[in-house]
Amino acid sequence: MTLILVLLIGIAIFAFFKISGILLKKVSHKYAVLKRLDRMIPVIQVLTWTIFVFWANGVLFRDRIYYPYIVTGMAFFAMALAVWFFLRDVVAGLVFRSQNDLMPG
Repeated sequence: MTLILVLLIGIAIFAFFKISGILLKKVSHKYAVLKRLDRMIPVIQVLTWTIFVFWANGVLFRDRIYYPYIVTGMAFFAMALAVWFFLRDVVAGLVFRSQNDLMPG
């Protein structure tokens, strides 16, 4: 029963973001607030899906002996992704600065 609940909530989150994305694309050109919200949607989606995955993990595996290992692995994975994106941006910035002679000012 809990697996069905988790699946239904996941489908509902997916449907909500899909429908809201389509509606925002159609209406955002009329309102500046919606245009700003349209640009924030990817960040909101990542946060929502991360919270959902941790919640679903707790609901499905809380009573299992390996639950702490799953949570630790997920936390390490999330930190590794954050470090990967940060280092990728830093390296891209270093390459950009080394290839272009930027003048101060």
